[in-house]
Amino acid sequence: MGGIKLEILRESGIKGLGKISWSTHMCMFYLSRDDFSDILVNYIKAGLENDELCIWVYSGIDKNVIIKILKKSINNIEQYIMKHQLLLIPYIDWYINDDNFHRKKVTNRWLKYIELAKTKGFVGVKAIGDIGWIDKNLWFNFSDCETHLNNIIDNFPFTIICLYNLLKCTSFQIADVIRNHKYTLIKSESEWSVLKNSELELKENNKILEEALESNKIRTEFFSNISHELKTPLTIILSALQLLNEKSSTHLNEKINENTEKKYIDIIKQNSYRLLRLVNNIIDLTKIDSNFFDIQLKNLNIVEVVENIVLSVAQYIKSNGIKITFDTNVEEKIMAIDIDQFERIILNLISNAIKFSKPEGNIWVSLYDRQDHIIISVKDDGKGIPEDKLPIIFERFYQIDKSLSRECEGSGVGLAIVKSLVEKHSGKITVNSTLGLGSEFTMKFPIRIIPEKMPISSSTLLNENQNCMEKVNIEFSDIYSI
Repeated sequence: MGGIKLEILRESGIKGLGKISWSTHMCMFYLSRDDFSDILVNYIKAGLENDELCIWVYSGIDKNVIIKILKKSINNIEQYIMKHQLLLIPYIDWYINDDNFHRKKVTNRWLKYIELAKTKGFVGVKAIGDIGWIDKNLWFNFSDCETHLNNIIDNFPFTIICLYNLLKCTSFQIADVIRNHKYTLIKSESEWSVLKNSELELKENNKILEEALESNKIRTEFFSNISHELKTPLTIILSALQLLNEKSSTHLNEKINENTEKKYIDIIKQNSYRLLRLVNNIIDLTKIDSNFFDIQLKNLNIVEVVENIVLSVAQYIKSNGIKITFDTNVEEKIMAIDIDQFERIILNLISNAIKFSKPEGNIWVSLYDRQDHIIISVKDDGKGIPEDKLPIIFERFYQIDKSLSRECEGSGVGLAIVKSLVEKHSGKITVNSTLGLGSEFTMKFPIRIIPEKMPISSSTLLNENQNCMEKVNIEFSDIYSI
């Protein structure tokens, strides 16, 4: 979920606070457990009623006491617990590992449950973390964890209230807690007050502004690249057509033989494919953004589909000195795919591998059956991708190589489309790369079979294989060295 911070407002359930945005990190100071029962009950209740996964990490209180407190305002609390929408977890199981507190493990645990919420169909996570267990020896380590949490939750559907025992905190620690949280809830006489952290808000606004400026910069570069991508092939096509048109003239008729004529026609064809690819990508991105992009699923042997793609590519690149290899642990695996879009996924990844391969390089395409899912990877031993670029290469408008060299042109939308098409098949795609050694894109797809009235005939598969070469021409149209 990279990009601009999520701004969807959620009901907090807290009087005086109202609706809050995702990624809101709050704290509450209490003197006794009775202080916070009403506020936290309403906070959890709002989460349960709004389809959020609610997590209460408790300390110094029994789980059954929490359930009793929640029952006062929430009906059928046991049902929420049974369907795992409400999780009550002791602090020792959440914050402590091997008798120690590890910031990274705690942070990763939050991220894991945010992902779990998504897979379970919840819209996000609403959490409570009771920090009443902490002692002074762990304070700086935990404070660092709170700061780190602020940095990573910006783009996730997640809100959390951290509970601190006011009697256990020094004045320095109180100031430190307030500094790390967007809102502070504190009781004054019999009323609860909500204090807003202006300094943190200013930092967040600055960060949002920086992200917006960066996004605008990327979009500007994208449209600049698009104009270049449109202008270049059109110029080449017009030049080739002009030369062919002049063939009939006496002084050029003898100079332009059949081989030269074929060369110009091939140039026109390649650059027409290049324009078609660009237009298709832009149209499909628009459809995907508008939720008008549908896939047409058929039950096919995925092993045969991928192997045929590799064979088609092998014929295409054999003169280039690049070797492509296909490996699998199964001969047949039937699953529902949109063959047109699936071929597009594989061809785009292979195309990238070719662009960034060294002379006489290698590309490995692998397919492995894991019973309920398959793993497909495309690996090369080429230039590799800088480590700091790996988290953003699937973002819209991003280019792996911005040099715009003749061997590696592109508009910066290919991998964004690949990711969207993989997700349309309920899959996931990841990348591992080492600069100078190569890259590996790995996809995981669940096995799905759809009801079909008639099996796919061999003639249908043959037609699909014949169409594959046309798709190779389109996807590889911006590789000049082939």
